[in-house]
Amino acid sequence: MSILSNVHIYKKTANPTSAPLEVGQHWINTSNGNHYLSKGTSGPSDWVLVTNTLASEANSVINNFICDNSVVVGDLLTMDPMANHLVTATDNAIATIPNGIFGVCHAKPTAGTADVLTMGIFTGVTGLSAAQPIFVSTAGTVTHAIPSTGVVQQIGFAKSATSYFINLLTPIHRG
Repeated sequence: MSILSNVHIYKKTANPTSAPLEVGQHWINTSNGNHYLSKGTSGPSDWVLVTNTLASEANSVINNFICDNSVVVGDLLTMDPMANHLVTATDNAIATIPNGIFGVCHAKPTAGTADVLTMGIFTGVTGLSAAQPIFVSTAGTVTHAIPSTGVVQQIGFAKSATSYFINLLTPIHRG
């Protein structure tokens, strides 16, 4: 096999869904700016999200984790200690998110994995007020209102009406 037989850089409009052909290949999603680098050839999970160029105004921290199949992009995520994987936060109850929010689902490379943004800019929300702090709501979504019960956790600041900078602060339990 020739050293040039495999494509080194893939430019596609979606995230990778098949195994890389060799270690060190690059995948660029031209629709969302995601850059992936292959670390192996076993399956789609061998594509590692390196950066999102659309979030270049801030350094983003994005890692891939095992998650519940029902997780979708934009969900606030928490760790299910019994199942040892990430799940969608459905509310801010102490029993539901005892350790607070872990991050936001940035992408879903496979049904059982999520690329999780733990610091950086997330876009695709509506109704935010720029420069205002955001918290996890009683419905498990992003809000400007500070909850009076359950877990109170500031998860960042609104950058605009449709994006926010996620920077997770320590959760506080309120009875």
